[in-house]
Amino acid sequence: MKKVICVFSLLICILCLCGCESNKEDRAKIFLALKKEKIISDSMEEVDIETYGVWSAEWCQKSTYHIYKDKNSKMIAIKYEDKQYFKDNKYDHLVTIYYDVTINGDVNILNSEDVSCNEYGYYYYQNGEYTDKARYEFGTSKTYFATEKSSLFKGKYYSLELAK
Repeated sequence: MKKVICVFSLLICILCLCGCESNKEDRAKIFLALKKEKIISDSMEEVDIETYGVWSAEWCQKSTYHIYKDKNSKMIAIKYEDKQYFKDNKYDHLVTIYYDVTINGDVNILNSEDVSCNEYGYYYYQNGEYTDKARYEFGTSKTYFATEKSSLFKGKYYSLELAK
C-alpha cells in the first residue's frame, strides 16, 4: 500500500512541476505568429504575469495569464495551453486572447504566509505579490488553435486557426 501511495504522490508531483502551460520557446513563437497574422498589435510587450490558484477536487489548479500592453497603453491577456489539456489533439496549443483588459484597483495585497490554495483561490504576480482578487479584469475573448509546423527556411513556426 505504501508503494502505491508513493507512486501516486510522485505522479502528482511530476504533473505539478510540468504544469499546464506551454514552454517559453513555444510561447514566443506563438506570440510572433499572433503578431504576424495581425491578431495582436506589433507593439505588444509583456508587462506582467497573473497566476490564479484554486483548489479543485484533488490539487491546486493554476491558470496563468500573460499580460501585454501596446504603445497606446491598450492591454490584452493571453493564456497558452498545451494540447494534453484539451480534447482536440490534432492541434499543439490552445491560445485564448482576452481583449479590453483593465486594471482592478479594488484588490488587497496578501502576506505570502497567509496564502493557501483553497476554494476561494488566490492571485500571484510576476513581482511576487499575492492578492485576494484579480488585479486585471478581462473583456471579450477569442480562442485559437496553434499547430506547430516546420520548413527548411523558416524552421519551427506556428500556424493559427480560430476556434469555433
